[in-house]
Amino acid sequence: MLLPTHSIILQSNLNREEIEQQLKKITYLSDANFTKQQNHNYLFYGNISNQDFELENIKENSPLTPHISGDILGIQNNTYLKIKLSEWKHNRIAILYLIMLLFSTILFIQQWLNQYLWYQEIFKEPGYLQYEYSHKLYPENPIAWFVAIALIISMFLYKQKVNSFQKKILATTAFLQNQLNANAITTKELPLVFH
Repeated sequence: MLLPTHSIILQSNLNREEIEQQLKKITYLSDANFTKQQNHNYLFYGNISNQDFELENIKENSPLTPHISGDILGIQNNTYLKIKLSEWKHNRIAILYLIMLLFSTILFIQQWLNQYLWYQEIFKEPGYLQYEYSHKLYPENPIAWFVAIALIISMFLYKQKVNSFQKKILATTAFLQNQLNANAITTKELPLVFH
């Protein structure tokens, strides 16, 4: 999994309005007419309607994914939910992070291969340049080492974020199934009209 996003499809016995009410019980809504109830433990903040929802996890150290959005499809008591779980609200954050890692890798390679020019600036002896460049495979340019260290730390942090997200997928799916009286289904089981 390169991007920390995951899609699930649930089939619920509840109708659209019941699903909306179930989600409202655990969500502090951003609607202007909503007043927060005292001593009520909210898990999410967001917008909910009987057609779709967008929730952000506000519980500290929660086992659930940070962002949940979905569409409520179907009629009466045969309702389907197409849900997207994600670490960030928008995928562009993850894509920009991956692009940054790619450019950092290119910069590292460029600085590593550029060490011949780095030596040329410091040591003016022609024979020394050829000997040093051809016998040392590790980068000697300080910029290359800096980029390499930053790249390793960035990759490690991104991998940790993705691993953390993957652990939260099952907990979030189980929570939504329980909360919405639903079962997980595959794309093949979803009626063709909702694809």
